[in-house]
Amino acid sequence: HLRAQSSGKVPAVLSVAEHCRQGSTPGLAAAAVSAACWVAGRRGRRRRRWQTVRASNPRSTTDKFDRFAEFLLEAQAEVLAAAEAAEAAEVSKDPARFLREPWERPGPPGAAPSRGVTAVLEGGKLWEKAAASVSILSGRLSRERAESLSTADGATYAEGEAYRACALSLVFHARSPLVPTLRGDVRLFEIPERGERWFGGGSDLTPVYLFEEDVKEFHRHWRGICRQCCGSDEKSDELGDKIYAEMKKACDDYFYIPARHEHRGVGGLFFDRLQDGQMGGGEGAAEKLTRAVALNWMPSYLPVVGRRKLQEASEEMRQWQLIRRGRYVEFNLLYDRGVRFGLAQLEKVMVSAPPLVAWSYNSPSAGLPPAADKRLLEVLAKPVEWAFAPEEGELIEFLADSAAAEVGGVLPRRTVYSLGLRFRGIGVVVFEEGAASSSGAGSMRVLCHQRSKTKATYPGRWDMLIGGTCQVGEDGRTAAARELHEELGIQVGDDGRLLPLGLTCEVETAAVRSLVEIFACAVKPGFMAKMQDGEVEEVGWNSVDGVREEVSSDPDAWVESGLQVWAALEAADGLRMASELCQEKS
Repeated sequence: HLRAQSSGKVPAVLSVAEHCRQGSTPGLAAAAVSAACWVAGRRGRRRRRWQTVRASNPRSTTDKFDRFAEFLLEAQAEVLAAAEAAEAAEVSKDPARFLREPWERPGPPGAAPSRGVTAVLEGGKLWEKAAASVSILSGRLSRERAESLSTADGATYAEGEAYRACALSLVFHARSPLVPTLRGDVRLFEIPERGERWFGGGSDLTPVYLFEEDVKEFHRHWRGICRQCCGSDEKSDELGDKIYAEMKKACDDYFYIPARHEHRGVGGLFFDRLQDGQMGGGEGAAEKLTRAVALNWMPSYLPVVGRRKLQEASEEMRQWQLIRRGRYVEFNLLYDRGVRFGLAQLEKVMVSAPPLVAWSYNSPSAGLPPAADKRLLEVLAKPVEWAFAPEEGELIEFLADSAAAEVGGVLPRRTVYSLGLRFRGIGVVVFEEGAASSSGAGSMRVLCHQRSKTKATYPGRWDMLIGGTCQVGEDGRTAAARELHEELGIQVGDDGRLLPLGLTCEVETAAVRSLVEIFACAVKPGFMAKMQDGEVEEVGWNSVDGVREEVSSDPDAWVESGLQVWAALEAADGLRMASELCQEKS
């Protein structure tokens, strides 16, 4: 019925949805809109322009590369249909449509020709400019591209090696300043002679005005997609959260404008060189996620568009939109990886640029324009974790597997513990200032404490270490000062001096894996610890030699992580260094 109603006219199908919306069948309304997009996409694929693009390179349909390239053409058609349907809903007749431009160029000798479809919509009522383009390429690596593919772990590529690549990229610049810009892409890159292939892509949102509920919905949508692509066992949701967190962190890192000290937008997903092993799943896991990204751009975006397009915007807001668009262009021209490595064609870069932008001279005395969104600027300066609810508990940074201290992303603490991920921690040994004698560090007095018997880990055990986890964005020194105050009431500066020792230690127990930065704290003689409820049961002073003796006689009475840090201090002669520092006058 929908196919018959829509013969050449998407608005006819939308009228069915409108009829359902006015009645008592909102679910049918949504189904009608989806069907409209599907029908329009199917009609588009039957047109000659799609047949011409496909027929130019007839290869085996069983080939993985070809199947993914065909998927990109189909996904493009569905995106265009959904965008045109949204545009058509805004006008009574003659809605703006995408100009579809198939192209083809010869490949190197023995290779298939490169081909694709560039699709651009301009001057619409909803979409001021939108583009969604497919490229299917065959060629040989240039020197610049070979260098850009070479990695820090030693993988190198040579000029002249054959490659195949295909990609679908899109951008939507809405006319209203209240509707954010969406950017997305998915891609596959192959080096056939090596048997190597990997995926890339992502999706991110760039608002001019911040509506936090929109951003949370957007990020939670993508968190859910990552979970769906990680299997169905008891750890799949946690693994999906890890993948989301890694890709969110990569997105924040990539879309950063150093000259402005701000990020381009509020983030989303970004991934490159993705392979099955990184997904924790079997064969095809990386492609599954990449396909899911392409299929979820519009479902993640159109609900936000539907809410914000109805709100009124002033001319001052429009001017602020044009200024913010200038940041978008700055990133594309100055920092985009393809531009920096000379890999991107200029017209391909500019097709994603907004149609109108503005730059104005901002003298320090002028301040921000009246219509500027100050909260947005705060968020762009310091990214926020949008996808996790408060009831999921404290968030902490976990470390990437590939580097000792590189942050991999942010997750709830319990998820980090459950997955056995490494995180940043601190350990502080509290000494009495100037208490060492001529006998050396062994006579130094160490403040030991017994953990509360209600603590979740190591209840009732003794510890010579004040330990804790670094909070999101917190440096080690700040974390150490916070933990000293929380556990023993020590106020750094008033009660004692915090002394970095320049030492780190890998701590691994049945419960945690942590890279611990080690500090000493020198407190004044006669200091009385202020035990915090629920943290500490008892405190007491002991000499370094006394601690050594008690640890040797009954190690099970002590916290395991503290023992590991203490052993690292002993091995690195850290106790002597601490002794010398603590005897210095403040």
